[in-house]
Amino acid sequence: MYVCDVCGKGVLRGNLVSHAKNRTKRIYMPNLHAVKTLINGNVESIRACTKCLRRVVKAPKRDLSKVIKKAAVVEVKPVEVKEVKKSPPTPPLSLKLQRARRLRKGKVDSSSKDR
Repeated sequence: MYVCDVCGKGVLRGNLVSHAKNRTKRIYMPNLHAVKTLINGNVESIRACTKCLRRVVKAPKRDLSKVIKKAAVVEVKPVEVKEVKKSPPTPPLSLKLQRARRLRKGKVDSSSKDR
């Protein structure tokens, strides 16, 4: 059956009502997902609706004891740290560009000539 194993939500039957109020039979299905969960220490697959997915304790993807044993065997080597190169300082602006910026701000008399 199409029923949530956690909350018992199931299929609802009703009418699809059009703009002209024509009624036709319709089925509303719950949004069920198959989830592997820990139940009494065993991993079991259940069907849970999306609202119950938050409440369900999901089973770990793999056995953690094996991962811990492998991590203990692997040797960790120190990593060499490379020096970060600093970028060269930006060159000063050209005289024409400096004068153009001053003109925009209104600090220079526009009648003076460029050199």
